[in-house]
Amino acid sequence: MELWIPLTIAAAGVQAARTSLQKHLAAELSVFGATFARFLFGFPMILAGLAVLVTVTGQSVPESNCVFIAYAWVGGLVQLLGNALLLHLLTLSTFTVGTTYTKTEVIQTVGVGYVVLDEQVGPAGFLGILVAFFGVLLMATGRAGLSVASLAAALRHKPALYGICVGALYAVAAVFYRAAALSLDEGDFVLRAITTLAWVTTAQMLAMAVVLRLRQPGLVTKVFRAWPIGLWIGFTGIVASACWYCAFTLQNAAYVMALGQVELVFIYIASRFVFHERMVAQEAFGVAATALGILAVVLYG
Repeated sequence: MELWIPLTIAAAGVQAARTSLQKHLAAELSVFGATFARFLFGFPMILAGLAVLVTVTGQSVPESNCVFIAYAWVGGLVQLLGNALLLHLLTLSTFTVGTTYTKTEVIQTVGVGYVVLDEQVGPAGFLGILVAFFGVLLMATGRAGLSVASLAAALRHKPALYGICVGALYAVAAVFYRAAALSLDEGDFVLRAITTLAWVTTAQMLAMAVVLRLRQPGLVTKVFRAWPIGLWIGFTGIVASACWYCAFTLQNAAYVMALGQVELVFIYIASRFVFHERMVAQEAFGVAATALGILAVVLYG
């Protein structure tokens, strides 16, 4: 099994745990506060991790260059912009349609990867991506009691357009992270991935600190005071991101993003067999299609 596969699965699993912790903190503070906790407490952890990695392996921190810094920082800020737009999307009455369209990030990553890195996806792999995306649509619309036809009808409305924009921003971020890591001339894939993550986390933490200081004075202090859960959010966030970045460094970002959809399959299986929630036929077909598409990506990616 190629290493990027377990790394991506691990990233998706740890990310689910981080999201649960963030939801808990968001109920006490705000969504922005919970998001900032991820960067604030994760920042010293990633620096410590980079120091340990360099010490243990005997490698040197890769020398940065203008191309690397541009890819890393622009990718980090684009991801933050996508997060902000997603939060706005959740305030709309028809946010389910919009959030479903954010899943176009996988397909859009194919295009961004081709433009930025001249990376192509094979026919079988692209077919797997399309099948997995269709499965995600079935799962999302089935849970919300919608039909796939309703998604097409809503395409001209604002929530759907917002969702597509969010997907595009996430696609750009993923490809830029891969481009940043590949632009480093030194170090193995782990060191290049962790170095990229350190630069990205720094940019995201500084940007959020400035915005929160101007728009929500006092929130940064509240996040500091929530350090017991904040430390866990930072830890799970950094572990998940490290796995994502390592996978991006090893494999085409489109394949990594497609395999990352396995998180949704796990969630739906758990809801059925662990929490005994009822699953409609459309959701079941969606789980099967997503799993089939992911299998094609793994086999032919």
